[in-house]
Amino acid sequence: MSRHFLSIKILIIFFFPIILFSSLLANNVTISGRVNNSEGNPLKKVNVTIRNLKDEIFMETTTNRKGQFRFEDLKPRFYYLVASDLGYGSKRIKINPRKKKNSDLDLVFELNGKDQAVECYLYNSSPPTLKDPILQIKKINVKSRAEYISLSWKDIKQAKLYTLYENGEKIYSGEEARYEKKVTPGIEYCYTLKASSDFGIEGDLSSPTCASAKTKIPRNIKIDTYQNSLSLIWSYVNGAVAYNIFRDDKKIATINDTVFQDINLEYDKEYYYKITAVDGLNKESDFSIELKALTHQLVEAPILSSIDNKKNITLIWNNIEGAEYYNIYRDGILIKKEKGNSFIDKVKRGQQYCYQVSCVDQYQIESDKSNQYCKKLFLKPPTGLVADADVNSMNLSWDPEEDASYYMIYEKLSGDEYKYIGESTTSYYRVKSLD
Repeated sequence: MSRHFLSIKILIIFFFPIILFSSLLANNVTISGRVNNSEGNPLKKVNVTIRNLKDEIFMETTTNRKGQFRFEDLKPRFYYLVASDLGYGSKRIKINPRKKKNSDLDLVFELNGKDQAVECYLYNSSPPTLKDPILQIKKINVKSRAEYISLSWKDIKQAKLYTLYENGEKIYSGEEARYEKKVTPGIEYCYTLKASSDFGIEGDLSSPTCASAKTKIPRNIKIDTYQNSLSLIWSYVNGAVAYNIFRDDKKIATINDTVFQDINLEYDKEYYYKITAVDGLNKESDFSIELKALTHQLVEAPILSSIDNKKNITLIWNNIEGAEYYNIYRDGILIKKEKGNSFIDKVKRGQQYCYQVSCVDQYQIESDKSNQYCKKLFLKPPTGLVADADVNSMNLSWDPEEDASYYMIYEKLSGDEYKYIGESTTSYYRVKSLD
């Protein structure tokens, strides 16, 4: 007994709302009205039809001498009502059902021989509207990716055409309930949408939906290494006004150029870089691909000294790890490249020369220069001095010294005392007026 009672309760619970809802929709309505001309006088024998949304006639009547018509026992569905007369033209309206509380309609038409916009009615006493609420677009869905904006909306069964506007200008007209467009990043675009159906019936323009698209990621990134500095360069990104530089996942700079130099890094160390583009709305792109770079090994400057040598200048320096060869500078001018750690310079005596050495690594990058080392080879004293005297003078001659610019002549007085008596640019000198 209890089992049967339970089944009845279940049936009541599940079927009662359905029965109630069906009963609400099942309330049939009457559509009546009057057709007048432009002077307000009733028109008789005007053809009045009820049509479905395919424009198929399923009820028809004519107005009486008072211009009246009447359709009874109609289910409250979507209909067109068309009143037409050969002399006064025609008028069409659309009737939309409500979810509940549909009531009879009493209409007044005017036929004036002119084309008239289709008005939309509900099954109540509300005034008609020129825009069909059934065709109202409630929401535009927006998705964006680099340089593209994608729009979509709920497809309306009665809509035959959608018209899309971007910043007030029409950009699309079609049946699809979606649209994608390539745009310039960094600019906000606002979209409105309108749905329309047959006979020029339209919905209201939707509320604006605004969006923008990100830029593409920076591409063609190249990294050049110079000692402990890394230089990054990449291609311009359309719509970008700035770029964020990330080293080892930390932002280190925001710049307006497509070139960046990262200086004073650690020697012989790996670094990882990524870049994003920033548009005019301060929106950031996705990360670029990550690139790895290695700074060079530190190549220090040599320490320069010399070996004592009276015949020439012999330079020596310490061996530097990573050096391919060494540059030798004399008085600031590069004079020689050496792979070893010493250099012999055969120079003129009597003049001071200053030297520095640098090393060049495998990347052909030169180190700082070494300490400066200055050296002078003294002239040899003249040899082969010969004196040839006559009554009043003495002729002196000696072996010429290759590097001498001139010779200074002294007369020995006594002991270690000497007297300067003159100079000569040749290896000959005449002492006049001897006592």
